[in-house]
Formats: sequence, structure tokens, C-alpha cells
Amino acid sequence: MSYTDDYYRKYRKYKAKYQEMTHELQSGGKYRCYTKDCWGKLEKKLKKNTKDSFKKTNFNGTIFKTGLNLEKVDFPNLGITSLKGAEFNRVNLNEAILKGVDLEGTTFNEVHLNGANLEGIDLEGAKFSEIFKNSNLTGINLSGANLSRVNLRSINFDGVNLSRATLNGTVLEDAHCQGTEFKEAKLTDVNLESANVTNADFTGATLTNVDLQDAKVTGANFTDATLTDVIINLHLFKDNYSEGQYLNGVNFNGATLNNIHLQDIDLSNTTMTEVVRFNKCNLTDITFGKVKWSVIDLIDCELINPKFKGTVFEKTTLKSNLASFNGRVVFENVDLSNVDLTETNLDNVTFKSGTNLTGAKFNNSTLNGVIFDNVNLTNSEFTGAKFDLDGKTKSEFKMSTMNDVDLSNCNLNGVEFKKNTDLTGATFNNSTLNGATFKDVTLTNCKFKEPTVNGSGMAKIIFENSNMDRVDLSGCTLNKRVQTMTRIVSHH
Repeated sequence: MSYTDDYYRKYRKYKAKYQEMTHELQSGGKYRCYTKDCWGKLEKKLKKNTKDSFKKTNFNGTIFKTGLNLEKVDFPNLGITSLKGAEFNRVNLNEAILKGVDLEGTTFNEVHLNGANLEGIDLEGAKFSEIFKNSNLTGINLSGANLSRVNLRSINFDGVNLSRATLNGTVLEDAHCQGTEFKEAKLTDVNLESANVTNADFTGATLTNVDLQDAKVTGANFTDATLTDVIINLHLFKDNYSEGQYLNGVNFNGATLNNIHLQDIDLSNTTMTEVVRFNKCNLTDITFGKVKWSVIDLIDCELINPKFKGTVFEKTTLKSNLASFNGRVVFENVDLSNVDLTETNLDNVTFKSGTNLTGAKFNNSTLNGVIFDNVNLTNSEFTGAKFDLDGKTKSEFKMSTMNDVDLSNCNLNGVEFKKNTDLTGATFNNSTLNGATFKDVTLTNCKFKEPTVNGSGMAKIIFENSNMDRVDLSGCTLNKRVQTMTRIVSHH
């Protein structure tokens, strides 16, 4: 077999390149592979993960060949601490460990990075789409990474670990972050508008000036997180979520919410079993669900027209909290048994169907315009309460159970007791009753000892179609002071 000069020329050329490659590999020079066989050997050697086997090898600027399988390769263990300017093209790096490796200028083009560990990587200001072009990042570990001022709009970060990461001015608008870990991460001036953070974990995270407008947050965990100036807006999503479902499963245990607008938010299905602090928040039209009020800490909040659905206030003192409530506060299906509302401003509060107020204390409280509708007030106390300070707003008791209620020394001017309210055994001793109305109620065994009724016109007590069996009117002057309407049922 004869060899041509051209053959020898090519042989010498490749031999020289191989010798150059070997020399550079041994002396710490830049690593190069020229043949398929060379890449195959490199792949096998890398996958062995032998400690420090590449400690003297320079991979900076290396272009890793398409199709390489470097799954689970531990680069730091191999002694590889720098991959500056390297290019990974269509390489499998699933579950590879690149923690602490210098990746400045490194690019990943159509690379599989599922579960890869890039902990601590600094990508501040980088063009992420160019660095990770079309790469699969599901489950990648970017804990402790610096992603400040990086544009991640519409990226798929599902299951990514961003624990302790720094995101300052980062754009995550319309991003997919389902199940993403933001534990103890710092998010400042971050745009998460319309992002999907369903079941994301923000435990211990700090969110400052973060935009979550129209984001999907169902099941997100904000345990011990601090949220300041965070925007949560439901306007576009209200039609897509049934009542209480927008924040369904969200965990706020131990969270601190500062200066946040939560208008018309329904917290019915959130988790709040540890103290949650609302500081200078706008809580207009908010709905609190089945939470113990003892874990709610309101500081300088704007609480207008709040609703309490299934909220537990048992043996709770609300004197300081309810005094600043504005608008029409609504308690519905709430357990307020034995609650202490002494000296509390309850103007315009409504207690609706299913609310339990047995044994509650309203002593010396202000109750202008209060409505008790189909509630249980058995054994409750109203001694010294004031129901009519402005002379205009009427308070109402209707379809309620008020057995043995103490209404002594109360200002009950203009108060209406009606619609089958049961006042059996109630006490009105020494109360002011100008214009009070008792219509279609049960007054059996009630005590009206020495009530005050003065003036003219509406300054009368009206009893209509009521059961006054065994009512005690000792010390009462009935002439011109009490207007008795027709259909009174009385056996006294």
C-alpha cells in the first residue's frame, strides 16, 4: 500500500494538533478536542467524576460538542472552577453540578438543565435569553444566584430553586413559576404581573415593591415573609375565580404585610394560624374567613366595610381593634361567644345569620345603627350601652334570640325590636326608651323597672303584636308615655 504526500501531510497535521492538545492539557493550557474519539474519551472521563482529575485543565472558551451527555457531572469535584466564555450547544447537563463555577460569559444553547445546580451564579444585568437560549431549566438550582436587572419575561421557571436569590429590578412578567422556591429570597422592584406563582414557596422571603397584579397565587406560601408595597389586583381575575378561590390555599402564617392594597380580597380560604401583621394596609371590603382573630394584628389599617365569615372571636377582646372600623362592618356565621366588646365603637356594624354572641359583653359600648339579624344573644350584656347618640341612625334587633339579655341603664332611644325576636327574661331596668319599638316579639318575664321616657311625639314606647306575659313594669308611668298598639298579647 502506497501513501501519497497528501496523506502524510494530513497525518503530520493531526499528529501535531494532538500533541499540542496533549501538551496543553498537561500544562494547564486551553482544552481542545478535534476528533469524535477525543470527545468520546472526554465524556467518559468527565462522567467518572474522579476528584480533581481536571484540576490543571483550562476549559475557558471551550465549545462543547453537540450531543455530549454530561448528566450528573460534578464539575467542582473534577477540579473545574472556571468555564468562562465556554459554549454548551445541545448538551445534556441534567442534574449536573456547577455550583461555585465561574460562568462569566458562558452560554447554554438548547441545553437540558433539568435539576442542574448553578447555586450562587452571578447573572446581574445579563441577557438571560442569550445565555440560556431555548434551554430547559425545569427544576434548576439557582439558589443564592444574583438575577438583578435580568429580563425573564415569559420564562418557564417551574420548580426552579431560587432560595436566597437576589432579584432587584428583575422582570418576571407573565413567567411560569409554579412550585418555584423563593425561600428567604430578596425581591425588590420585581415585576411579577400576570405571572403564575401557583404553589410557589416564599417562606421567609422579603418582597418590596413587587407587582403581583393579576398574578395567579393559589396555594402560594408566604409563611414568615415580609411584604411591603406589594401590588395585588384582582380586577381582571374576578370573573375567573369563584368567591374566595383567588387566594385559595395561600399561607400567610407569621407574615408581615406593609402598606399593601387588599381591597375586595377574600381571605376565606387562606391559612393564618400564626400571627399575621397588617401594617398600614388598605383592607376595604376585605373578607376574613375561618381564622382566629387572635392571630390578626392590625396596625393603622384602613378597614372599611370588612366582612367576617366563619371568623373565630371566642373569648377575644376587640376593644382596640374595632374602635377604628369604618363603614358597614359585617359579621356573618361567626363565633363571637363570650367575646369582650366592652367600651368598643361598633357604629354601623351588622351581625348576621349564624353569628353566635352568647355571653358576649357590650357594656358601655357605642352601637349607633347596629343591626342584629338572626343571631343568638343569649345571656349577653349591654349594661350602659348607647344605641342612639346622633338621634338619626336606628339600631335593630330582628329574628334574634335574646333570652336573659341584660339591657339595663342603656340608651335605647329609637331602637327597634321586631320580627319574632325572643326577649324572654331580658332586663331593661333604668334604660332610656324614647321611641323604642317592640313589634312581633316575645317579652315574657321581661323587666322594665323605672325606664326613662320623656318628651313628646316619638318619645313613646310602642308595643305591637307582642307577647308581654308576666312583664314587670314596676315603677313605670304609662299615661302618655307608652303607646299601646293593637293586637298586644298580654296576661300581666
